[in-house]
Amino acid sequence: MSLSIPNPLLALPWERARKRDREARRLKTESAKLHRELGIAEDATFEEITEATESMLAKVEGDIKAKIRIEVAKDRIMQIRLNERLAGLTKLTTEAAAMSAAEAGTYNQDEDEAEDRKKQTFTAPPGIFSGVTAMIEKPSEEWRKKQVKSWGLLTMACLVLPPLASQIGYINWIIGGAQIMNRGVPEGDKFESMSKNAGKKKTTSFMIALAIWFSTKLLFGFLSEIFPSLNVNKMATAMETVWGNACLCVATLYLKTYKEA
Repeated sequence: MSLSIPNPLLALPWERARKRDREARRLKTESAKLHRELGIAEDATFEEITEATESMLAKVEGDIKAKIRIEVAKDRIMQIRLNERLAGLTKLTTEAAAMSAAEAGTYNQDEDEAEDRKKQTFTAPPGIFSGVTAMIEKPSEEWRKKQVKSWGLLTMACLVLPPLASQIGYINWIIGGAQIMNRGVPEGDKFESMSKNAGKKKTTSFMIALAIWFSTKLLFGFLSEIFPSLNVNKMATAMETVWGNACLCVATLYLKTYKEA
């Protein structure tokens, strides 16, 4: 029996948006194909779809397979339109409301379901996680290369010169906090953001970095209890610092406390 581990990166805002875009394109492609089968335009009204269906059924009278194919195409078009409205991909018009009432029960029920879906999609998690979520932003290619290079050099120094690992391990959280704080800040305002909340943003940035640093220390200590060999390994300090660098690198890649005016 295989164990499936969910990918946490799929929960990031841009990944969710990308998934919605893929689903929208898939539904649009399928809908276009079905409309062509019925010989109607993609923006056809409910009445036009019904008339086209009845007309085609009359032409294939006696051909059971053709009748089933036509009915399935019509039902699938209605289902796709309903799914698009519930997913917020299309606006619910008066005409669409009439179609929903005819195909899916009542208009009020569709509207309530669409509203519930919207709340589930856009409501941020409560508490501290809502604040963290608001800081997450996909890195640009330039920023990604800069962070990978900077943290890569620090990590290389730890591995090549193990005595430096201890010193780097005590200041890497400061480097991480500065990177998070200055991400997105105009070049001339580095460390001196013009925002009124600059002081608060600086504190937040360094507190995040310090929390990550402290968490990596605790985790490495926990692993050392499970694997005592880590305590006697000559590279133990370097390994601990490398682990901390990796976590801080991820944080500086995706977290941003500065907000453009």
